[in-house]
Amino acid sequence: MGTNTPGKNLYKPTVLPAETGWGALVNANMDVLDDDSPTFAGMWFGECSGPAGGLIWDEHAWEFRFYWYQAIPLDHDTFTFTFMLKKGSYNFNVWGSIADNRGIIDWTLDGVAIETGQDWYDVGVESEDKRTTAAVAVTTSGRHTLVGTINDKNIGSGNYYIKLGRISFSP
Repeated sequence: MGTNTPGKNLYKPTVLPAETGWGALVNANMDVLDDDSPTFAGMWFGECSGPAGGLIWDEHAWEFRFYWYQAIPLDHDTFTFTFMLKKGSYNFNVWGSIADNRGIIDWTLDGVAIETGQDWYDVGVESEDKRTTAAVAVTTSGRHTLVGTINDKNIGSGNYYIKLGRISFSP
C-alpha cells in the first residue's frame, strides 16, 4: 500500500485521522483502498447536511435523548449523511418523536430506496419511537450516502416536521 499499482490509478493513499470517525485508508477520491470499513455506523440527525432552512436542537426528558427538527418544515426537505460502512446486511434504525404535526420520510442509501413512507405522525401526545428496517443490503465497503426526503404528510398531520435523534446501521 502507498504506491500506485500498474493499471490502477490509486493516487496517494491517505489515512483519515481517527477523530473524523472514518478510519479507513482512502485515496484522493475517497475510494476505499482496503476493507477495514466499520461494521456499524451511527449518526446524529444534527450531523446531516440540509435542509435549506437549517435544524433546531431540542433536548427531551426521554432518557436524556437529543433531537433536531427543521427550522422551516417543507415537503421535499432533504437530509444527507455520509459515512463509512463495510458491505453486508444491516438493520437501519431511526430514533425520533411521533406527534400530530409530523411528515412522511423516504430513505435512500447510495441512490437505492431502503425505506419509503416512514410516517412519523401520531394523533396522541408527542412521544419517542424507534423505527427499524431489517436486512438492508450494503453492497460495497467504503463511503456511503444516506438521504432522507420528506415525501408528503399523513392526512391528519398539521405539518411536515421530522424530529429525529440517532440514526444507525447495525449488524
